Amino acid sequence: MKLGDSVIVALSGNRVGRLGEITGLAASDTDWDPLVLPSKSMREGQMGRRVNVRWDLTVGPESRDMVVALPPGLRFSTPERRHTISCIKSIAHQKLVNAMRDSANWVGLASHFDYERALSGFIATFPHHLEDGLQAHPDKKLRENVFSDRTMSDVLLNRPGPNARRRRVQTRKSLLR
Repeated sequence: MKLGDSVIVALSGNRVGRLGEITGLAASDTDWDPLVLPSKSMREGQMGRRVNVRWDLTVGPESRDMVVALPPGLRFSTPERRHTISCIKSIAHQKLVNAMRDSANWVGLASHFDYERALSGFIATFPHHLEDGLQAHPDKKLRENVFSDRTMSDVLLNRPGPNARRRRVQTRKSLLR
């Protein structure tokens, strides 16, 4: 890394955030200036190296709640995605800027929220909101069960008492193939 290099925030799911330019480097041991002050367990502090970046707010979505989903033909290579800091050679800088300026590639940052898992967890935790007296089955292993008709249930509920009956609640109904 050197002054003037471009920096991009790479996110999971082939998404990127802002594009910026390095304006200052304080990354050597002699530049150590910890944000987290020294303590008994960390005598030298933590987070003492800095890379100062000026973010280009003219490239990409204006809203902080939006990011850029890279189109299928414009993706980082596997080694580039895996490293914390990586030199991007698989995509030309101008192609990346063009993709970031195309509003058709803009998606919500939180759009990848896993509603299915959240709903399953909510039903398992609060089954009485569906029907009075319902309880999650005490055996937690019965979550995400596959039945003989090849459908799935996320949570198995039962009604305690002498006439207990089981009821499967399906937040998704999908055939496994």
